[in-house]
Order: sequence, then C-alpha cells, then structure tokens
Amino acid sequence: MSKMGKKTLDTVGCVTLILLAGGISHQGGWFAACFQPTTNPTPTPTPTGFQPPDGKCYIGAWLDSQGYSYDVLKQTVTEWKQKTGKGVFILGIWGGGLDRISEKRGRFLSVRRLYEDGIIGAITYNVAPRTDARGGSQSDTVTVREVVDGVWDNELRLLAQIIKEYVNDIPFFFEFGSEFNGQWTGYGSDAGTFVQAWRRVHDIFSQEGVEVEWVFQPNNQPPGQYPKWFPNRKPWKEYYPGDAYVDWIAVSWHSYSTYAMGKDKTIDQWFNEGEYLKFAAEHNKPFMFAETGQDHVLDPEHAVPLDYKIMFINQLFDFMTRNNRIKAFIWYDLPYTMSIPELLNAYRQGITDPRYIYTLDTADGPQVTLSASPNNSNIFRVTGNGFNTSETVWLRLVAGETTVFNFTETIETDEQGSFSTIVIVPTSIHGTFNLTASTSSVSVYTEYNVPDLTGPTGPTGPKGDPADPMIGYGGIGLGIVAIVLAVYALAKKSSNKK
Repeated sequence: MSKMGKKTLDTVGCVTLILLAGGISHQGGWFAACFQPTTNPTPTPTPTGFQPPDGKCYIGAWLDSQGYSYDVLKQTVTEWKQKTGKGVFILGIWGGGLDRISEKRGRFLSVRRLYEDGIIGAITYNVAPRTDARGGSQSDTVTVREVVDGVWDNELRLLAQIIKEYVNDIPFFFEFGSEFNGQWTGYGSDAGTFVQAWRRVHDIFSQEGVEVEWVFQPNNQPPGQYPKWFPNRKPWKEYYPGDAYVDWIAVSWHSYSTYAMGKDKTIDQWFNEGEYLKFAAEHNKPFMFAETGQDHVLDPEHAVPLDYKIMFINQLFDFMTRNNRIKAFIWYDLPYTMSIPELLNAYRQGITDPRYIYTLDTADGPQVTLSASPNNSNIFRVTGNGFNTSETVWLRLVAGETTVFNFTETIETDEQGSFSTIVIVPTSIHGTFNLTASTSSVSVYTEYNVPDLTGPTGPTGPKGDPADPMIGYGGIGLGIVAIVLAVYALAKKSSNKK
C-alpha cells in the first residue's frame, strides 16, 4: 500500500473544521494539523512480500459470475460473512484474457470502493495469456508466443496503468497464466515460452511503476504421467520464472481433482509427492492455496461423494493449521460450498480457528479504536497501538449504509508505535462506522455503532465543556481561532505589500 501524502487541508479549511467543533483539542489533533504544509499525495508501489502476521492465514474467496458492480460485490461478500461467520480478506476477481482490457476498468473501481469501505483487505486478479475473442486452448499457444514477441505490449501496459490508477496502494495479488501445467491451458504447452512471457509481463509492470504480488500457481500435479490430466506437459517446476519474478508459491487444489487422481491419498501424501511446500521453503517464499474447495460443475461431473468432500475440507484445514508457511487460501467456489449444509458446516468449523483472519484487528497485532467525546457526541478520537515506530498510517472512516461521510488522513506513529487524532462527524450521520488503518504492510479494520447524534448530547446538548477530556476549552478555542484568522489576514496583507 502507498504511504499517502500528508493531509491537504489548508489553513482556512482547518479553521472551518475547528469552528464546527466549537473548540480545539488540547491534545493536538486538528490544531496541530493546521500548520502542516500542504502537499499532494505521493503514492508508491505496493511493496512485495505482503503477508499476514506470523501464525495467521488470510481467508479469501473467488467471485464467479455474480457481477462486478459495487453493490453486487458488497452484497455478495456481506452474505458470505453472514453465512460462514467470517468475511474474506482476499477477494478473487477473474480478469479473462489479454483483449478487452479497457472494458474491465469498472471492476477495479468497484473493488477499490470495497477496500476503502473496509469490506475486503486485498485483491487477487487472474489474467491468462489468451484472448477472449479467439477461445480454445490452441489459440492460447499462439497468444503466449505473441506475448513473448511484444504483440500484446500495449494491452499489458494499459492493464498496468489501470492497476496503478485504481489499486496500486492496495495489497494486490496477480496470477498470470495459472494452471499452466493442465491440458486445458494451451499457454503451458511449452515451458520455455511460458517463462519468457511471464518475465516480459513482469518487466512491463515494473517499467510502468506497478508492484504486485506475483503468484506462481500450477495445478496439483503428482509425479509421473497422467495422460488425461497432463498430456505433453513438463513437470510444474520447469515453468518457474525465477525468484526475482515471483513473490508467492501456490497451487490449485480441488476436491474433484484429488478424488479423480487418487481418492485414497491424504493431503500429506499429495504434498510429499508434489513438493509444493518444500519448493516454497527452498525459495523462501510464502505459500497459498490460490484455488481450493469444491466446484459446482466439476464435482458433480466427477461424482465426488459428499463424505469425500467433507473429508477434503477437514483435511485441508488440518493441514493448513499444521503448516505455518501457508499464509492464505482462496476458496472456489464458496457459494456452492454454502449451498450444501454439511459442507458449509465443515467450512465454518475450519475457519473458527483464530489462525484464519479476514481483518488484521487481532489481539496480537496492531489495534485501532474509535471513541466518542462524552460531551460532544459528534467528536471522535481515533487511536492506534501496536504499529511500527515512526510509521505512516493511512486512516479512512466511512459512515452510513452508503458512503455518506468520508474522512481520510495520514499520520505518523510515535516512538511507541501509537497515534491519536480527532475526527469531526456531521451530526446528521449515525449508524455503523467502518474505520480502516493501513500501512505499507498491514490493514486494520474495526466497526463502531454510532447512535443518533441529534439527541441530548448532540447539537442541543452541552458544547465546549472545559471538563470534556477530549475537546474542552470551547470558549478559549474560539478566541484562538479569532487570533489565527487575524494573523493569517495580516500575513496575507504584508505579502501583498511586498
């Protein structure tokens, strides 16, 4: 995530906010902020290596064909949280092929709003070296060669620019040419060509100033040859483009494929043979299940029994709990799992373990709180603890069912990794407040229910009470405001004379 610039309120804007408050906090906050120089935001690329706290694992889920408008995405993710007991940190979005890139711009805008509203914490985006217009695995073979030859450079640069415009300051996992070792993907027909294509896309993104989390994702491929699944394919390790081009090692891991290829094997046996975790450890990379779960088409097609599906979920969570290198999983497809009570129950039991997180508001990580002034219910203090020393924190507060109030600010933590600031909320706003505090490595989210601010302690209640520990000295504050305005006017007059 970017380290956004200092807040850009000018002096007059600060004075206006102070007048609305009816006083000045004697603990810093807005008064100190008024005298900070105005600067423009200077976003920087997402640093590689975005990972959860040690011992934790991100929950993720793929969105499949429900639609990509903000309202549909929000409704879908909210429903997931209601039914499973936990939300998703990583939302998976399918990007399709390399043509029609510009038509997919709206997806990035929608997921950006989800992130800003604290509904998700990261995005994974899957793009294949194929064209939607051509279709078919044979055309993939042509397209991946064209990528190497530079035919698709303009579209790839456009994709990089869209990512930079909308989500460059958001944790962003990028999956290029996933499941390359499966016979259903023509772009994996030649390992050497695939490696060259991957490196070219990576270099284009770097040239455009975009840094994403590059996810290397083969399909589960046991040793030996399985003509039905992997005809004319090299072992998955031969597709690896190199440590400098990869941030995460991953695997596609579905119940239908393990059932079809070896239903009597345990997940430990599969991993011992496939060496996925071993490979990640040798290359010092975090590991994720980039796709895992059940498929609403292929599970029935392969007649996977219900008891096997349940066993698959139980073994998967047991395996992830025992292996700390696994830092994320992205479920596919969650709606299908939720539609079968026995599968939903197994999934719910799995994610109850505190290891699996969908926010970073955990007891052993950074904390952020929102508290109202006892005598000024539209004045709130935001405090944070447990962050790094002298770290830039980007705050965002969104209130209401729709985005009716937005507040953003960047602030530096102190020597103890803490910060504190004041937020003034219009008295007409009440309901659920979503507060997000983000740094270059973590994103902390919390909710706060705000009652109707027009009650006894609202606009008709006491204001500027000196006993108020948060605001206080309301009358003195107004006097200081008058002095500030006078000094500002004199300075401007003197400047004009010169």
